[in-house]
Amino acid sequence: MRLSEILSTDDPLLDFNLRLLLDSFPPEERRDESAWRRLTASEPTFHNTTVIDDAENPVGMLTYWDFPEGAVYIEHFATLPRLRGSGIGSAALRRLIADVGQRPILLEVEMPDDEISRRRIGFYQREGFGLLDIDYIQPPYRRGGKGVEMRLMLRGRLPEGVSAADLTTTLAEIVYHRPLRDF
Repeated sequence: MRLSEILSTDDPLLDFNLRLLLDSFPPEERRDESAWRRLTASEPTFHNTTVIDDAENPVGMLTYWDFPEGAVYIEHFATLPRLRGSGIGSAALRRLIADVGQRPILLEVEMPDDEISRRRIGFYQREGFGLLDIDYIQPPYRRGGKGVEMRLMLRGRLPEGVSAADLTTTLAEIVYHRPLRDF
């Protein structure tokens, strides 16, 4: 299992990742295609990776950000629907954890309002993530859009002097390009 980073919009794996992104996340939980492509090609703190299995087949996608505080934020993570529950997701997440070393990893999850959301939270908990005890609204990806109530999960320890609130401010400013106070 490996993560293959896409560094240009000419990479043929970009279309695989885009199809999986569009199929796996509703519009309010993802940016539009042109912005996503632009980030892939020009933002050094944004990593658009394809999950490649041992047979060299693309089986998932994982995008993440490097934060100035030293944390990593997973923006999107999905595997092919036919492979969900097969261990591919766990292996991909463990690969990322190994790649980033001791850095804390932050991610958003849907509210535990249904069985699928509760199972997703359980998956991340089994991989060492814990729910943060803070209220959180995912900022809208588009101007005029509505925020989405979510939960934040963290794996690892925050750097000295950095709070969960600091990370939510960084998240709003870097990933969503707006101050936290805007919503």
